[in-house]
Amino acid sequence: MSPLDRTPGRLEHGDLLVVDDDEMARDVLTRRLERLGYTVTAAADGRQALELIARQPFDVVLLDIKMPGLTGFQVLQAIRRIHSVTDLPVVMVTSSDDSDSIVEALQLGANDYVTKPIDFPVALARIRTHLLLRQMVLALEEANQKLERLSFLDGLTNIANRRRFDEFLHIEWRRAAREAAPLSVILADIDFFKAYNDTYGHEAGDEILKKVAGALAVTVNRPADLVARYGGEEFVVALPGTDAAGALVLAERLRAAVEALAVAHSTSRAAAHVTISVGVATTIPERGAAPEALVAAADQALYEAKHDGRNRVRASGRA
Repeated sequence: MSPLDRTPGRLEHGDLLVVDDDEMARDVLTRRLERLGYTVTAAADGRQALELIARQPFDVVLLDIKMPGLTGFQVLQAIRRIHSVTDLPVVMVTSSDDSDSIVEALQLGANDYVTKPIDFPVALARIRTHLLLRQMVLALEEANQKLERLSFLDGLTNIANRRRFDEFLHIEWRRAAREAAPLSVILADIDFFKAYNDTYGHEAGDEILKKVAGALAVTVNRPADLVARYGGEEFVVALPGTDAAGALVLAERLRAAVEALAVAHSTSRAAAHVTISVGVATTIPERGAAPEALVAAADQALYEAKHDGRNRVRASGRA
């Protein structure tokens, strides 16, 4: 059921702010809204209203235009400097014959208006409408955030994907260049993965990718670091603020964590179980340079680890 279909008397929800210098009008409207289930805060002038808005969140503001001190227009302008029309809906309260004020209020960012003397069913319908619109906007924002998070995840392993790694690396590269700080990259590749797939099947291969990803993610436990699937059976780790010695220590821990899974791999020429080869590269980025050279250096170190027999770690001498 839509909020617009509800009948008065049914409990409703929403945090409302009523701003009016007329104490009787303010109290009557507050009581009627509270009887329906709304949480209502009242303000006697514009300055008090702005102080309340700064301290606590509201879903809708009912704002009288004509008030001593700060006018409703001035309060509305102050609200719009901080909150958008979808973030905090404002319904202006004006005299029925004051069309110029209505137009000015809408031009300043008011969402809607009601006229005095207030027709309560009309005011209630306006409140419900803007509560519903705000709920829809919040739901859409939440859905978009969820989609964005999903767009950065690898669908199989549930760790970061290549897109997320590339974005992360460029951000940390610029940060490290500003701070003259080290940045390390670790590339890891599952040894003889094609042979594993051929022997045990692609479903078993997918399970190995998940297990290896899990072992790497658990081992890399610093919030500042990022573990990602780089592509196929290859994984990558970005380590901001980590020097060559620290990156080598972690790379060996990653290699050992995968070996500790003890998953049988009868066709591997490196060991009788699933293993990884690991390449490490470290640099202090220079302004104007690109991070691709760091990844290429880690890739070269990974090639050397494979060339030397696999299931081992090698570090690059350059970046």
